[in-house]
Amino acid sequence: MSGRGAPTARWVVPDPPASDEEALRRVLSEARPRFMVRRPEVPEVEIPIDKNQFIIGRAPALADLVLDDELVSRHHATLRIDVRGYFVLEDNGSKNGMTFQDRPTRRLNLHHGDRFFIGRTELEFRAELGRLQSPPLPAKVEDSIMAEAQRPPPDPSVRRKARPAPLSAAPASEADASASSARDAASPVPRPDSEAESDVDGA
Repeated sequence: MSGRGAPTARWVVPDPPASDEEALRRVLSEARPRFMVRRPEVPEVEIPIDKNQFIIGRAPALADLVLDDELVSRHHATLRIDVRGYFVLEDNGSKNGMTFQDRPTRRLNLHHGDRFFIGRTELEFRAELGRLQSPPLPAKVEDSIMAEAQRPPPDPSVRRKARPAPLSAAPASEADASASSARDAASPVPRPDSEAESDVDGA
């Protein structure tokens, strides 16, 4: 292991945006927000959202998305985008408001695929919202000395030595037992002194 100190690694961190304006441009570029506009007896139209305050209304001089409908106010609603990637649609005090899931509403925090009505027009919001996904881990530069501390995988061709069995008193074999019995039979059995004296007297 290297003696450069404790295991460490460098992380690649992206540079922060220089300003809110640059951050908003990045959000618009990465999310590619747009409205799918569906009006009665009119083909569906895709309208890109290219500014952080996008106005929907009936007056061409005021609105970025013009809806020719008497139920729509001249300056009906405004979509605002912040640097965190949130898309908030707010009603501007119109007479008829907006409808989301068959309910009237004055404010919507839009997600990809949300559908709502302004007047007789249905609008569907679409965007690649990275804020709804788990952020990826930062890229790790492979110059850490952790690699030096890693053990190589075991080599299957190298056999490990078997550990010796512990010593223990082994039982005697049958041959040893037979030899011991023969030696016992051949050895004279000592007699008591009283028997020996009787033999001498009888002689």
